[in-house]
Amino acid sequence: MQSCKVCHKPFANVYRLQRHMISHDESLQRRKFKCNECDKAFKFKHHLKEHKRIHSGEKPFVCPNCQRPYKCMECPKAFKHKHHLTEHKRLHSGEKPFQCCKCLKRFSHSGSYSQHMNHRYSYCKPYREGK
Repeated sequence: MQSCKVCHKPFANVYRLQRHMISHDESLQRRKFKCNECDKAFKFKHHLKEHKRIHSGEKPFVCPNCQRPYKCMECPKAFKHKHHLTEHKRLHSGEKPFQCCKCLKRFSHSGSYSQHMNHRYSYCKPYREGK
């Protein structure tokens, strides 16, 4: 586990620590979008809008270490975005809502389906019943 030398916040890996260190380089004056409910300020309006969801209760759970508010109830995984949790939950349920119309292969993630359609569709074998 790595920790910030400035604020001593712990991080699971070096990448997250490096991303965090950027926050210490910027002055608060450059962060013109300030939250009226806490002391946080943001450089971009859409970051403030995302942050405010925590106060409204739309993002009720926020892990203090990884900032992942959408927690899976089946396993310990948590996600930053609700749609990532939705796709992850399909691994537990076995649901595969995306299907290739040519070979009929099914996918639980839209990204896997898109990759198949963009790179494999042209040479995937058509589905034939009984084979």
